[in-house]
Amino acid sequence: MVNSKNSLNNAKLLSSRIFLTGASGCVGSYVLSTLLEQTQCTIFALIRQPEKLPEAIQNHPRLRILVGDLASIADWQSEISQTEVLIHTAVQWGGPGVYQVNHSQSLKLFNYLDPMLCRQIFYFSTASLLNGKGQFSPRSLSAGTDYIRSKAACYLSLHQSQWRSKLIFLYPTVVLGGDQTHPFSAASQGLKELHTWMPWLRYLKAEGAFHWIHAEDIAHLILNWLQHPPTEQELVLGNPAQSVNQVLSELSLYTQTKTMPLLSLERLFPLLLPLLSQRMSDWDRHSLRERSLIYNSFFPERLGLDSRFKELSEVLRQLEIPNKRRSP
Repeated sequence: MVNSKNSLNNAKLLSSRIFLTGASGCVGSYVLSTLLEQTQCTIFALIRQPEKLPEAIQNHPRLRILVGDLASIADWQSEISQTEVLIHTAVQWGGPGVYQVNHSQSLKLFNYLDPMLCRQIFYFSTASLLNGKGQFSPRSLSAGTDYIRSKAACYLSLHQSQWRSKLIFLYPTVVLGGDQTHPFSAASQGLKELHTWMPWLRYLKAEGAFHWIHAEDIAHLILNWLQHPPTEQELVLGNPAQSVNQVLSELSLYTQTKTMPLLSLERLFPLLLPLLSQRMSDWDRHSLRERSLIYNSFFPERLGLDSRFKELSEVLRQLEIPNKRRSP
C-alpha cells in the first residue's frame, strides 16, 4: 500500500525551486542533469559560461540560466529569496580573490535566502578540512592553502549562522567523472595520462589510504537526500577506502602492466625532503604526515542505491582508457 502522505511529501520535494551554483563544474553538471532528468524541479543555475552546457540542457524548459558567478551574487537576490533548496557547489580553487569568493560571497548567498521558505541547503566543502576522525581540523585554517583556508573559514562562519539547522555539509574526497556532456574532474584528467605513468608507477609501493567517488554517484546521493533528508548534517562522500597499494595494483591489472614494487616511497621521503623542503608548504608537510585518512563515508550502495562506478576499473572504462599495455 502506498503511503499517500509520503508520496505527497516526495512530490513536493521533487518539484521544488532549486538554486544551483557551479553548474558548469564536474559535480555541478552531474547534479544539474540528474535533477532535470529525475525530478520536476525548477532549477535556477548560476553559471558564468552557459555555452559550456550541452544544448539540450540549455534549452530545458525547467532550467533558468542566470549568467554570472559568486562575485555578482547580489544581482540575483530576488531569485535566491524564492529558493526552497540551495545546492552550493561553486568554488574558486586559487588566485586573487579566493577568500572573497569562497567565504565572503558564499555568506552573502546564504543571507539572501528566505528563512521561512528555504528548507534545505547542501554546501559542498572539502574533505581536506577533516582529521583522521572525520572532525574539523584547526590545522586547515592555519596551514592550509589559500583555497583550504577559505573553505575552513566558511565552515566556521556557517556553524555560527542562522542556517545551521538546515545545512548539510558535504565533504567530497577524490572526485572522478566526466564524459562528452560533463566536464572532467582534475583527477580524471590525470587518469587520462595513465599509460604515460604506469611504466614508473609499477615500481612503487606506499603506505596510506584514501577514498574516491564518481560525480554521478554524488548527484544520485543528492537526489536521494532531497527525498529522504539525512539524519546527520556532516557527510563525507566517498566509496570505501582503498590503500595506495591496492589502487596501484588495480591500475596495473587494468593496463596489463606487471607490477614490481621495489621502491618504497616511505624510504625515499627522507632523501627527497631536503631537496624539496624549500618548495614545500606547511600544508604539503602536513599532508605527508597524514597519508591514511579513512572516514565513515557515504556512497550509493550504503543507501541501497545502484552505482555504475563501484570499482576503479569501471571509471577507467568510462573514460575510454585503453585496457592493455602500449607497445614500447
